Amino acid sequence: MFRITGHQGKSYADVVFQRDGERILETYPSDMLAPMADILERFEHGESDQPRDFFLKQLAWQIPLENSGGELSNSKTDLLPHQILLTHQVVSAHRRRFHVADEVGLGKTIEVGMILRELVARGEARRILVICPAGLTVNWQNEMRDCFRIFFDILGQDFTDANPYAWERRNHVIVSIDTIKKRERLDKLMTKPDWDIIVFDEAHHLSRKRYGKKIDVTQNYRLAEKIKGTTRNLLFLTATPHQGDPYQFWSLIQLLDDQLFDTPEAMQDHRGLLGRVMFRRIKKEVTDAQGDPIFMRRQVHTQKFQLSLREQRFYEKLTEYLKEGYNAAGAGQDKTTKQQRAVGFVMATFQKIMSSSPRAIKQALRRRLIALYARRQMAREASEALRQLTQDLHAFNLEYYRELKGRFTLEDLRCFTEKAALRLGGSFIPSGDIINISVPPALKKYPDVASSYTNVTFSRKLATRKKGVDLLGLGHPFIDALVDYFRSEAISGDVLLARCTGMSATVAARYLFTIDFEDGSRRERYEALVIDGHDPAADLSGLSGKGGETGLTNPAKNIEDKLRILVQNQDAKIRSISEGVVNVRALRRDSGGKLTA
Repeated sequence: MFRITGHQGKSYADVVFQRDGERILETYPSDMLAPMADILERFEHGESDQPRDFFLKQLAWQIPLENSGGELSNSKTDLLPHQILLTHQVVSAHRRRFHVADEVGLGKTIEVGMILRELVARGEARRILVICPAGLTVNWQNEMRDCFRIFFDILGQDFTDANPYAWERRNHVIVSIDTIKKRERLDKLMTKPDWDIIVFDEAHHLSRKRYGKKIDVTQNYRLAEKIKGTTRNLLFLTATPHQGDPYQFWSLIQLLDDQLFDTPEAMQDHRGLLGRVMFRRIKKEVTDAQGDPIFMRRQVHTQKFQLSLREQRFYEKLTEYLKEGYNAAGAGQDKTTKQQRAVGFVMATFQKIMSSSPRAIKQALRRRLIALYARRQMAREASEALRQLTQDLHAFNLEYYRELKGRFTLEDLRCFTEKAALRLGGSFIPSGDIINISVPPALKKYPDVASSYTNVTFSRKLATRKKGVDLLGLGHPFIDALVDYFRSEAISGDVLLARCTGMSATVAARYLFTIDFEDGSRRERYEALVIDGHDPAADLSGLSGKGGETGLTNPAKNIEDKLRILVQNQDAKIRSISEGVVNVRALRRDSGGKLTA
């Protein structure tokens, strides 16, 4: 009830409640309404909800908050430890402005997809803008759709900005950097609603250089400089952030945090601070979950032919050069830049010239040598500069990944889903790892939820390798609807007084702590505060176990003062381990008493 009004001597109350996932407003005469007992009153009067409803409701609050690394998402891709670690680090950060500079092949696009999937699930990324080279727009759209079930529109392909409301109606947009940097388009964009997160792919194209006292600023850099103020979260992606120019690299970092380094020299002197805005992992250090290297060393087998001494020397030298050229051209990579493709074309041309005559290839190589000598030297200097600047960044740590893994797995989510779907009158029919589900009527009114699902699974390995199998996880419409429904008032699962087999005697209150930070961001923590007895057992074991007779305990009395102290202690703990906290609010989710049979 949020408002009482009077009319012709009678009072009426406006009441808001939830029904089938929708918020309903209705008006009743005040004399038809009676105050409801709060959680503590119900607990002290010995009232109890059903154990199954209690555990399902508490899990519905806990599971999404335990997915900071994306392990519970419905991402149809093999998730590697370094990707899960990065997702956790970015999602958990108060200020999400980072430069992801992992080496080519480590899956930066996948990492961004995992981050977006988790932020969308948390309601922190409703409006997303991806800016990339024109040749990568469709790739981004396909990967976000196929791997993460996030649907994007491409400006110029799926819609145009001729309609003045186009930017307001599209919340997930991909646009090429050459398209959006045009003044008339950028002006339109700047007048529209802000974005929750903006991603720049191939961010090394955002360049600003200094020649003596003259500073050359590209249109791409001006675009980023202008648009960075329209979002709270900003991600840069590139495997080659340092082009051999300290001022250019410093300028790139300035776009993310202009307070970190005053000058390029300060960046060199305090390079350890780069870890605040930059991640860089290299292939030789990353592993799978078992600690085995992901990228194996090359094993090259050469077939030898008998050549004259002079021929042999010539072909050895030329082959060495061509190998170096093809590596620079990105041979074997999924994505290559325009510059890399140009180098590849030159190498192929040299092969054709070589088959013409030794004299022709000799002249071509001589001309090429003069043109590339200075450029090659700059590239080597850039690589060494990047190595030195990033040597103090935190490297990939498998042990940190193992410590980070959340309390829940996809198999645990499967257990929750099965119990919850059956509780609401749906069906859950497994055949090995493949499952067929009939959606409960209460969930069919949720957006994008189908009436049934066939050939679905909670096995990420199966979903990524078998065609036509959909992965169930957070981010899937059915799972999201199920979680939302059990969080709502439609399910009464706030108080439990029961004798549950295998559980220690305990009295505990569950709280949802909402933490507001100086930068406007917000985080939530689910905590069980023990009033009496031992720490409560995991709710998943209570959901899976037997027992659960209610009304068998003698509820503790006068616990409100104890709870007030526990909440104050937890508030102080949160403020001590977090920076920039403005406010901490505590919402009690339940009270519960459980005894061992």
